[in-house]
Amino acid sequence: MEESGDYTDNITIKEQAPLRILLIDDEPQITDSLSMILVAAGHDVEVAHNMQQLQQILITGRFIPQLVLSDDRLPGNLTSGDIIEEVNSHQGRPVPAIIMTGNTSPERIQILKAGGYPVLFKPVSNTEITTAIAQLNIP
Repeated sequence: MEESGDYTDNITIKEQAPLRILLIDDEPQITDSLSMILVAAGHDVEVAHNMQQLQQILITGRFIPQLVLSDDRLPGNLTSGDIIEEVNSHQGRPVPAIIMTGNTSPERIQILKAGGYPVLFKPVSNTEITTAIAQLNIP
């Protein structure tokens, strides 16, 4: 007799097709752990720790991101908004993005959410990141 499956089958988000994800965070421990999670899920990941590295990735044209995963606060008083704007400007189109933050200030959280991008709070778990990516429905 064939079983109908676990209860969790009914709530599982469809498996995400592999994406080219541009991961920006100034903390190597974070980029290392998130890269492992994303690569294990089948994604192609390119990492930048600052604006200069990001610009170099974009200028070479060898990696065209389908998703930007950015820390909110970066060196040089840059924010995730600056990063997303740089990517969108270089690509000539809006690129889906997810913002990560350790900031719990209600004012900053409100500003981030008003930007229309999903916001994840550090530390970001495997489930949180894969669910957020799946919910974006990127083809």
